[in-house]
Amino acid sequence: MSMMKAQTKNGTVTGVAYDGGTVFRGIPYAAPPVGKLRFAAPKPAKSWEGERSCDSWPADAWRHPFPHNHSKSSADGEHTYSEDCLYLNIWTPARQAGEKLPVMFWLYGGGGSSHDTHIDGAGFTKRGCILVSINYRMGIFDFFGLKELADQDSYGSTGAYGIQDIVFALQWVRDNIEAFGGDPGNVTVFGHSAGAMFTKLLIGCKPARGLFQHAISLSGGGTWDIDYIHTKESKCRLCQELLDRAGWTLEDMMSRNSAEIYEVLQREEKNLDLPHKSMFNTLFLPSMDDWLIKDYYGKILYDGDVDETVDVMCGMLIEEWHNFPCQIPGGIGDYKREFAMASVIAWGRRYVERGIKPVYTYFFERRMPEDGHWMRHGEELPYVFGTMNRYDKPWTDYDYLMSETTMDYWTSFAKTGNPNTPGRPEWNPYTVQQPVTMHFRDEDIICEDISGYEKMDEVVSYLLAHPGMLDDPFPGAVGDCEGPAF
Repeated sequence: MSMMKAQTKNGTVTGVAYDGGTVFRGIPYAAPPVGKLRFAAPKPAKSWEGERSCDSWPADAWRHPFPHNHSKSSADGEHTYSEDCLYLNIWTPARQAGEKLPVMFWLYGGGGSSHDTHIDGAGFTKRGCILVSINYRMGIFDFFGLKELADQDSYGSTGAYGIQDIVFALQWVRDNIEAFGGDPGNVTVFGHSAGAMFTKLLIGCKPARGLFQHAISLSGGGTWDIDYIHTKESKCRLCQELLDRAGWTLEDMMSRNSAEIYEVLQREEKNLDLPHKSMFNTLFLPSMDDWLIKDYYGKILYDGDVDETVDVMCGMLIEEWHNFPCQIPGGIGDYKREFAMASVIAWGRRYVERGIKPVYTYFFERRMPEDGHWMRHGEELPYVFGTMNRYDKPWTDYDYLMSETTMDYWTSFAKTGNPNTPGRPEWNPYTVQQPVTMHFRDEDIICEDISGYEKMDEVVSYLLAHPGMLDDPFPGAVGDCEGPAF
């Protein structure tokens, strides 16, 4: 039966029916991080009397770049931006009384929100899973750090407020998801881009242990990290310099409005001497807080300081070689395809070396139907969520087959930690005996070894020799710093 209301720890919520289930939009999982709670750890949401109607999408978090007077479209209208953003959405299917369903906990990327156009839980709920999508603080309101703020935090944390939000939301799911028919002991964290990097972080984050059992990283690297991560000391020093340039104090940061903070700090940020290690060079990226984030995520994976009980699936796309040249002196030469593939293979190989539970790896190498370009960053998401009908593209029967197969794999993995689904190509984990990857190609979907040739092995070996941030030249690029496009 479909449920139209649920009793959370804070009060009763009512949702909106859709074909096959109910969606609850904008449930508060924490108090609004405004006023005295700006640049503070998340606090519990206030309880309410009666029924709270959860029929509207929440405002998106403010983020970089500055969104003033800007909105973007979604399947359900325009997006708005606010610091009051700590809400989540839940899609739950009709179910038998007492049934507990696996939970899929979605983390969007750096330019996203909890209700982007590609996001819909219907494809997951009809396969017997619950989808939770959350908002969390981003940009300046996530990654601003000062020693004064660290001194006020019970864990000495600063510059990682959005990460604290994510862990807090996982705790909310643990405490409340049974009311929606979910199993708090069977949670899959999955995210794309920055959300995938945070998924990697959570696997090695001790305060998050036990809050989820499976993890899927979509385009978030592997033992290599996409973005530069400052130390706590470096973040605090640079943020203080930023305030000094603006002529501001912490009191100004606590009292001025959101738009002014973004306008002034983004202007002054251009004068900082920041390391050019990321495609988007900004101070407002994650930094070590010595509690949640203790090192580069990829370095933590490489060192094996992870929850070894968590099942892992990870993958990349053909066009994602673009992340590497900004870090590697001299570029990557004509190894573009290899670098695109190598991140997840290195992750799989390192887990094998350390005797950790094998990883399921995948690689999308698909030409898009409108003009034949290779699949770019984020273009796999309509396949993952089954929302291709929201995009005006000449999709083929094979595109729909890819989407159905992807959703089957993802939801099977969420149920058991194993993506295999009856009627779909067999997907084996990456092991010494079978170093295989699920390859989504133009002509078919096949689990095969894509790592067993010299050029690929050169790149994988290079990545494994440089866990975390890449600082040294890649030997294969010598004499060919640009390299041909493939």
